[in-house]
Amino acid sequence: MADQTTVERFNGVRDSAPRAAARNMADLIHDLVTLAELQWRLLSVDSRQALGRIVPPIVMVVVAAMVGLSCVPLAFVAVALTLAAWTSLSLAACFWITLAAGLIVAGILFAVALGQLKSVAGVFDRSKAELRQNVEWLKGMLRRLSHRSDETATGCGPAVN
Repeated sequence: MADQTTVERFNGVRDSAPRAAARNMADLIHDLVTLAELQWRLLSVDSRQALGRIVPPIVMVVVAAMVGLSCVPLAFVAVALTLAAWTSLSLAACFWITLAAGLIVAGILFAVALGQLKSVAGVFDRSKAELRQNVEWLKGMLRRLSHRSDETATGCGPAVN
């Protein structure tokens, strides 16, 4: 009878079409779970690597912000007083010059830290590429399963009794 079509497995045992479809679906779900597990492992490896690479630039940003905001008062006062002693500039002018130099140093430190942070941005490229490949594989697998079931449903595919 047509509603009792069987499918021959690779080892010669015959299965009914619903049983074969269930086995194909179980295999697909198993593959999906395996891919999800591998994707999670890759994400955790990338995350640990990102954390290790992001800490030094963040520390530099914090240090640069501290220098920029506080300008290390005692050191800058000493520089301003030394500048006033060596030149004929007013004390106020010497303090402004020292403040400008401190802000320039802070800006340089900040720029270096930002450059290092930008290099960390590509750390998840492997995870993104692997996820794209897995999604494409899944779409292809579903497309093939869909075409295979269409062929057997319409009788266009190989009929195995």
